[in-house]
Amino acid sequence: MKFAKPHIYFWITALVIFIAGLFTFSDKNALIDINVHNTYFIIHLFHLISLLSFLYFIEGCIYWILKKLKVSLIYYLTQIHLFFTIGGLFIYFLLMTIFEDDTEIEPGVFNEASILGWVIIFIICTILFSQILFLINVIIGLIKCFIRK
Repeated sequence: MKFAKPHIYFWITALVIFIAGLFTFSDKNALIDINVHNTYFIIHLFHLISLLSFLYFIEGCIYWILKKLKVSLIYYLTQIHLFFTIGGLFIYFLLMTIFEDDTEIEPGVFNEASILGWVIIFIICTILFSQILFLINVIIGLIKCFIRK
């Protein structure tokens, strides 16, 4: 299957993420607490999901602009970026809904929750690595386009 229109996949994913985020809009307990030294940053999950859907929309726009400018990207790098960015996100949300647990975890104990934490870190790292591949793909495509002209 050829991914001729990856921008469509990113736009659909951005829409799905935003619609899923609307369900957390009225939940007052949907907060993320980040502690940095002596400061606590409290972020509502709706704001984080809105940012994430905006980033996916921007990636779709970049693919669309490159298609309109007739910049040819490397097919396999586009496939890898699409698979890991969209697939990794859905695997992350799937794991978070399956293994959602409100029990207290004892520090220093190796259990299923710590394994889940390592899996989630691995998924986030692969998503971030695929963004680097996306930048490399865009730079190579633009260089090839400018050399042709």
